Amino acid sequence: MGIREAVRLCLRLITHHIGLGGDAHADVTSKRAGFISAKSYNEHQSLFKQRTHLGTNVDILKLEPGYYEGSSLINHPLTGSGVSTRISEIDVKFGRDGRKQIKLVDSFDGSMWYLAVHTNGVADDRQPQWAKVRQHTILWQGNSELASPVTLAHPIISSSGAFNYYEIEFKFINSANTTSVGVIKADALSGSLNSTSNIGEGGSGGITTYEAIAVLTATTAVLTNNLGINIYPNANDANDARIRVNNDSKIKVLEIRGVR
Repeated sequence: MGIREAVRLCLRLITHHIGLGGDAHADVTSKRAGFISAKSYNEHQSLFKQRTHLGTNVDILKLEPGYYEGSSLINHPLTGSGVSTRISEIDVKFGRDGRKQIKLVDSFDGSMWYLAVHTNGVADDRQPQWAKVRQHTILWQGNSELASPVTLAHPIISSSGAFNYYEIEFKFINSANTTSVGVIKADALSGSLNSTSNIGEGGSGGITTYEAIAVLTATTAVLTNNLGINIYPNANDANDARIRVNNDSKIKVLEIRGVR
């Protein structure tokens, strides 16, 4: 056979082989090497390259397993059964017998929700509900009375005037080494922190209550009115008490967190 005829024969064989299926270019399985199908290829692309884009008025709860992106979606956690205008990234994973898990992240602010659907979609007559994932951003760490303002790692208020967090958490310790967490509303830009510890003096029990006011700006935090108040029972009257301000008893902040 000449070279020309051999090349033509190889071309015919290759043309016949491509797309034949069966043992030639068969789909890959867990037990056999092969080639991925068009469906598997598209799923791979949606996971590792670009998510499948959804049209409008698509019901999130009815999505098949996959990785999606879209807006104007039905049953977004912020709208109930209504339509959301937010652009969302959605992961849908199925188990057996109708079980599935859905994770949704809004591109706008990174808010994240999670929903688990039990067997056949209902568990003990309870409909599945979205659960918001509480997210913490560390804004400051240290061990300070914050008598002077400290600079936060991320601004509380964005350049557009919107609040990046709905709450600000303060993890702090008092002079009796009791650790507490205080929460203030971010848009209030101030709030009180307090904790209480047992004390004793001359065999008589008492308490010290620690108080401070946290004051925020878009980029700083400081404590004011940081003091301890000692409360002791009066030795001469069980129904009376002595109250003393102790300026040496302070709150020290260990961590400031933005919550959304």
